[in-house]
Amino acid sequence: MKSILIIIDYFGKWPEWMPIFLASCEANPTVNWLIHTDCSIPEKHPENVSFSAISLSDYYRRVSRILGINFNPPNTYKLCDLEPFYGILYSKEIKRFDYYGYGDIDVVYGNIRHFYTDEVLRHNVVSTHDYFVSGHLALFKNIRRTRKAFRLLPKWKERLEDPNYVSLNEFGLTEIFKRPEIVSRETRNRMPLMSVCFELWFDLTRLRHALCWRNNYLVEQYTTPFIHITWHDGTMNHPDTWYWQNGRLTNGKDGDREFIYLHFMNFKYPRYMHPVFGTVAPWKNLPRLLNFDPKDRGTGRIRIDKKGFHLEK
Repeated sequence: MKSILIIIDYFGKWPEWMPIFLASCEANPTVNWLIHTDCSIPEKHPENVSFSAISLSDYYRRVSRILGINFNPPNTYKLCDLEPFYGILYSKEIKRFDYYGYGDIDVVYGNIRHFYTDEVLRHNVVSTHDYFVSGHLALFKNIRRTRKAFRLLPKWKERLEDPNYVSLNEFGLTEIFKRPEIVSRETRNRMPLMSVCFELWFDLTRLRHALCWRNNYLVEQYTTPFIHITWHDGTMNHPDTWYWQNGRLTNGKDGDREFIYLHFMNFKYPRYMHPVFGTVAPWKNLPRLLNFDPKDRGTGRIRIDKKGFHLEK
């Protein structure tokens, strides 16, 4: 079985749902997490989740030293831009793993190995979105090509020193790892030979990128409700009620179909919410999100909906 390390850099205050996040990690015992943080380390946490304590100022200094830049952004959201550099920033930490990657903390994981089998993990890059490299979970084969791929980002040092988030972890990596559609499907069908020649010429002119476009697995996993893409049934009817029990994640729309994780970004903030779902995030005015004591979780089913997290016995 291919080994996996998911790295998360998180500073500030643990979110209210942290116990549920950790429980969903624990239900994936063959996957490992490493969290760098200045938050207090939980006294009890799963064996497959490790914490590395570091202050934010020391973190900034470490990044600046390793990458040879001046990294000192005013907002920690900028840290997402560092994710393409994890192969260098954490070269020692990832050394014994076949795959490394990054993830978000506003997720509840389902059965990751159900989706990311060893057959899938023969690819160089694995993304839960098909249209770009996902920011909430992406995995990379631990090889030189992926660890050094950030060098293909134009002016990457200047973009990292920009105090604003510039989406290097999503659109930047997509530019590197997702081959653009140069010739339309209609043209390929009508003039296959010319299409092949044109695309070959394009690849040769961007040879360094072309090597990175090979052998990647960008497959939509439908992890994030209320965004701009249609659901797997082709409609904009996204599920708003989800269920997690003993590592199995389903929702109220799709019956017994399992999902790799729920990314509840749009339950919290409307920044990336499609207007068809409204302009106010469902959780914005809730007095609390966790409506039960996590110690009582037991084998009960957790329901996640527009009113937060609930326990169903």
